Amino acid sequence: MSEETKNFKDSIKASKEERERKLKELRERKAKRDSLDAASKNPFPSPLTDNRTTIVSTIDSTGSKEKSSIDPPPNPFEPHKPILAIKSSVSSISVPPKTKVISYEREIQAEIASESDEEEEARITEDFDPRVRKMSTHIEKNEPVEEAPKNVEPEIQEIEPEELEKILVSTDFSDFVQRSTKLMIESLEEEFDIMQNFILSSKSDDTNDQKGKIKIIGSLTFTEEERCISALEWSPQYEDLILAAYTKTETTSQKLPYGLVQLWSIENEKSPKHVLTCQGSVTQSQFYPNDPNTILAGTYSGQVLLWDLRVKGVPVQRSPSLSKGHNFPIIGLKISEGEHSNNIISMSSDGRICIWTMNMLHSPAETFETKGKVDFSANCVDFSKEEPYNYLIGTEDGNIIQGPLQGQMLSERQDLIQAHCAPVTRVQYHPDYESGLILSSSVDWTVKLFKEAKPEPILIIEPYDDYVYDTKWSPVHPCMFASADGDGNLDVWDLSRNTETPFVRQKTGERALNKLNFDKSGNKIAAGSSNSVIHIMQLDKDYVHPRIDDWNKLIKTLGI
Repeated sequence: MSEETKNFKDSIKASKEERERKLKELRERKAKRDSLDAASKNPFPSPLTDNRTTIVSTIDSTGSKEKSSIDPPPNPFEPHKPILAIKSSVSSISVPPKTKVISYEREIQAEIASESDEEEEARITEDFDPRVRKMSTHIEKNEPVEEAPKNVEPEIQEIEPEELEKILVSTDFSDFVQRSTKLMIESLEEEFDIMQNFILSSKSDDTNDQKGKIKIIGSLTFTEEERCISALEWSPQYEDLILAAYTKTETTSQKLPYGLVQLWSIENEKSPKHVLTCQGSVTQSQFYPNDPNTILAGTYSGQVLLWDLRVKGVPVQRSPSLSKGHNFPIIGLKISEGEHSNNIISMSSDGRICIWTMNMLHSPAETFETKGKVDFSANCVDFSKEEPYNYLIGTEDGNIIQGPLQGQMLSERQDLIQAHCAPVTRVQYHPDYESGLILSSSVDWTVKLFKEAKPEPILIIEPYDDYVYDTKWSPVHPCMFASADGDGNLDVWDLSRNTETPFVRQKTGERALNKLNFDKSGNKIAAGSSNSVIHIMQLDKDYVHPRIDDWNKLIKTLGI
């Protein structure tokens, strides 16, 4: 017999003795309980009655003995001697038992069911390990004990080469590898300093200090080659995502596609989250407002494209070339949100405006020609947020054309403003549509502010030494806008403070800034350069939102 088997038998014997001890204790408790139940049948004995009978009988016998031993009457002449005797008197007193006071609480009363001795014994028996009971049975019968099997490693099934080849070339496997690789790269490239102290970070109190008003917090660079950024958009759902479109240049490599759109996160500056490609050079790109996975774009060839970020980086829908839509470069895109569906409004440089439905890009639902008696070439366009069918067009001739998309004779309802002496690079409605303010920039080195129905500008800003490529209103401050020029300067203007010099100027480098955009909070500004770099700047929070009287100051200053 091995030592392991002997130890196991000893443990079984000890377990059996423990069980017998517990059963013996149970039987003793049961016997004690039975004796208590028998005694409880006569709970109030009468010991006083028995004692009283004994005492009375004893006194009677004593009295009879005394009577028999009394002498004859004495002589009357002799003095009388009283006979003293002890007479016992016994009284019976019945003492009732103490009344038991029964008290209760106003709660739920329930009887706790306790298991009987038989049930407890059965439970103790069942608690033993089945292997122990089985082994004890074998020991009592002197049968050989089966030893426990040793740890056996599971058998690894090898995949056949043909089946492995099918898995490697399957679409599901490649999609899984791409998704996993992207997540791993993002995790490895994420930089976060856990020791950075945000509370004690220095902040300038001097309002004239440029560093206290704005600072560069990051830059996103497309490192494979230099491309000019043609469109820049912040995500309406996620505050850290930026969409950028890149146009081809003379030095564009043939290895990369002409059309390139990248989705960046400002938390990861090393690589984009998504790379979207197409055959034509992209001139406009935009997030779809109701779906963060849908991206819209317009190309130099006049196509309207739609990507879905959940699939591969190629368009899932596109308008056909040389169709009823656009045959010239698309210069503007707008999503018109309706009650039942959303429409896409696009405009090309020949002045044609098309309205598309999301699921039918093969042909536009409506087409409008904005050209009237005077021929022009459109360079930029803006659609009103409150009235999406009202448009502003900036032309190559330096004019601004304003009109609605209503009726067939659009040219009869257009207003022409001779704004600049060179091509208009940007034109935009004021966020407050009722104010009637129009902001424009041009390669004539100026930024101008117009009032609707007035041909002359109400403000001319000209402290620039190079082309002004872009300008945008702040979405939260009615008196603030930003502009970008060819010297790499980003200027932020606050017209309630000063109309002659910018509120703050940030130098980004020697390369020209040709696109800029505020995020929806008005706190961050993204500026794209001509060498594939997106600069992210942050305004001080004390200057982002207007003061109470800023708008009144602007109205008084401009005389509107």
